[in-house]
Amino acid sequence: MHSFQPNGLGMQKRKNGGKDVVVKKTIGRIYYAQPTSGEKYYLRMLLNTVEGCRSYEDIRTVDGVVHPTYKSACYALGLLNDDKEWNDCIKEASHLAFAPQMHQLFCTILLFCEVTDPRGKSDPVPKERDC
Repeated sequence: MHSFQPNGLGMQKRKNGGKDVVVKKTIGRIYYAQPTSGEKYYLRMLLNTVEGCRSYEDIRTVDGVVHPTYKSACYALGLLNDDKEWNDCIKEASHLAFAPQMHQLFCTILLFCEVTDPRGKSDPVPKERDC
């Protein structure tokens, strides 16, 4: 394993007190994608849900069927059958966004996304966050 050295040396082999460094093959960070970003958003949903994929085709494969889009793979996995994706999106954004951004996100979801229950029977924003 290597690490970046900000002192101008670039990438250098990581030292761990003479011990071997255990390498885990995981994704370290998945950046936020807006619901209106289309396939990027659905790819992100799949990356957070599906385990053990080694290619983009593996991510789109559900029960042995390779789906043409990430969105259709999400439907096949049952991730889009209700408003859970939008509630999860709002919950995640509530940790990072302020009230104006939350308002804009909510309006974007209502205007451009397929919401089945726009009135929402439950409040998706955590109560401890005052928006």
